[in-house]
Amino acid sequence: MKTAALATLVWLGGPATAADWTLRLDGIGPLRIGMRFDEANAAVGSRLAASDPSLQASPGCDEIPLPMHPGVSLMFIDGVLKRVDVFAAGTRTANEIAVGDPVARVHAIYPRARREDHFYNSAEQYLTVDSADSRYSLRFETEGGKIAHFYAGAREQVRYVEGCL
Repeated sequence: MKTAALATLVWLGGPATAADWTLRLDGIGPLRIGMRFDEANAAVGSRLAASDPSLQASPGCDEIPLPMHPGVSLMFIDGVLKRVDVFAAGTRTANEIAVGDPVARVHAIYPRARREDHFYNSAEQYLTVDSADSRYSLRFETEGGKIAHFYAGAREQVRYVEGCL
């Protein structure tokens, strides 16, 4: 009975299940890049808390933790969702890559990922995959041969090295 009720809730547009919270090029769970803050907040049950504008690192840019998923944050530019960051194990990409996975796994799954030198550490790299239409990107940051952090969203914001700074 519980399974049928959950399936009905999801079919009717209810909250996403744990299995649905994978990072895609265009968002995570029910959140889609391009959603306005109020739409995104409604999609997660009004759990998001925008930062006071005077505390934002850059005007109009807000990085908000996703409360039900520790280690995941959302970047809003002028009130529009532009990027999703994953800093901790537990959340995976749609192709099952997680923080802590070996860099070789990214190369195996995304053989055309563009390799770029890390901005701060020449021993490390960024591995970037763009969508076919170049609107979205997925970027992995490496550390010691493993994935340390990854994020996806609008192509321009994925290339921000320091988030909102």
